[in-house]
Amino acid sequence: MPVIKNTLTLKDLPLPVQQKSGWLSDEKSQNQSEQALDQSFHPRITIITPSYNQGQFIEETIRSVLLQGYPNLEFIIIDGGSTDNTIEIIKKYEKYLAYWVSESDRGQTHAINKGLALSTGEIWSYLNSDDLLCPGALHKVAEAFKNQDIAWVGAVSSIIDGNGIVDYIKPQIPPNKKDYLFSWTREIQYVFPCSNVSFMRKEILDKCGLFDETLHFCMDIEYYVRAVMQGNYLPYFIPDVLGQWRWHDKSKTLNAAGAYGFFEDEILIATKYLPYLEPLERREMQKHLLYHRKFLSPRKAVYFLQQGDKKKALHELIMGIIRNPSLLLFRPWVGAIKRLLINI
Repeated sequence: MPVIKNTLTLKDLPLPVQQKSGWLSDEKSQNQSEQALDQSFHPRITIITPSYNQGQFIEETIRSVLLQGYPNLEFIIIDGGSTDNTIEIIKKYEKYLAYWVSESDRGQTHAINKGLALSTGEIWSYLNSDDLLCPGALHKVAEAFKNQDIAWVGAVSSIIDGNGIVDYIKPQIPPNKKDYLFSWTREIQYVFPCSNVSFMRKEILDKCGLFDETLHFCMDIEYYVRAVMQGNYLPYFIPDVLGQWRWHDKSKTLNAAGAYGFFEDEILIATKYLPYLEPLERREMQKHLLYHRKFLSPRKAVYFLQQGDKKKALHELIMGIIRNPSLLLFRPWVGAIKRLLINI
């Protein structure tokens, strides 16, 4: 596949549909690229962007990759058959891409795996079609990988809204024990880098395989847990903000994921990796799982009620009580039933 061997600057790219101030549209991007040319260590980096109907944001995502000024870039876009203006935008930049396709797939995780199967980079990452890299991010990542003992590099990501306004900076603290890999057992929320600022050597892909396609929300967290548990890898953290994670009204994060998806996937992940914990840690985790599983049914039911789907809400509550009769005395489940009855 073609790889970008020459650094691109603002003057090389077509004008963006939405002209905005900032490094993706003005001369700051060109200056950044020219400064980056002084770097001398350029292992091939593969960036995979899974895409589906994010035409409002994907051009900024593409430009944030191409304007890195990184001369050994393999950029792959896997689109799931978008019906908005996404394909028009991708075609606008296709000569700078190593590969792109638009066809029906099984979702975001499948799209990432399709890209990984095509990748040839020594280092790889995936960047969602509404997220961004910051100026010079790939050069800083490459600099960290000069150390051959480092196989996984993470950095800091800011959270931005639909307009690109920074809401806050997402902190990062490496996990210091295995049970910290599961969110409800730790005091600190973030022990892994966001996917947009997580970069791994190909050796981790070779050892750990592809992403788990049964997961649709926490497939990245499962992969990171797998890298720690099965591969004994830990991220090396760069303290700089190298990416922007976008939260907007149509994002999975602010919809099903926040309501129940992250929670459900984390339960599955913790269950899967119980055998890797020490006996005492395992017993404590089993207690956590027994407790937290009880919340899943009412959380899903409330979400479906908010979406106006009473049948799905009722199904979740019934299945919950079948799996665990003790929910009859569980206040969140009882509250969800009352809420459903009021709306019938």
